[in-house]
Formats: sequence, C-alpha cells, structure tokens
Amino acid sequence: METYQWAKVPVVVALTKYDMLLGRVDRTLNESALVGLSDDDVKKLVKEKADAELQKTCIKPLERSAGSTIPWATVTSMYPSLLQPFDHAS
Repeated sequence: METYQWAKVPVVVALTKYDMLLGRVDRTLNESALVGLSDDDVKKLVKEKADAELQKTCIKPLERSAGSTIPWATVTSMYPSLLQPFDHAS
C-alpha cells in the first residue's frame, strides 16, 4: 500500500459579515451596562464582545483543525478606528 505525505498548503479563509456581527452585538447590549459610558467606550465594548464571539465561533474551531498559528485580521467599515494592524498571529 502506498503512503502519501501531505504537503503544507496555505489556505485562506475569508470570514465575511463582521459588520453584521458588530451590529448584532451593538443591538443586543444591555442598556444598563452602558450607563455613563462615552460613545468611544461603547464602541470599544462592542468591539471586545464581537471579538470574543469571533474567537469562540470562528477562530478557535479553525485553530483546532489547522493549528494555533493562524494569522487573522478583521475588516469593517462600521468601526474602522477600532481595528488593529494584522497582529493576531500566535
């Protein structure tokens, strides 16, 4: 029986609709948790919660399948000032 060695092939995964995730998180925030927060603080809170959801539902499953050194970046027009450079590689 012949055995095969698998070559490491780069794979690009595009996760779209990040804007929609930000919007959903924004709409579902508990209003009482926002009391006293500035607009910038609210945007940061939305980004943090969206990133946590992205990690849980997208990034972690990919890392379990492909390894933990997957570089990734988010792209949005909704909160562009909150985006960080491509620095999420482990």
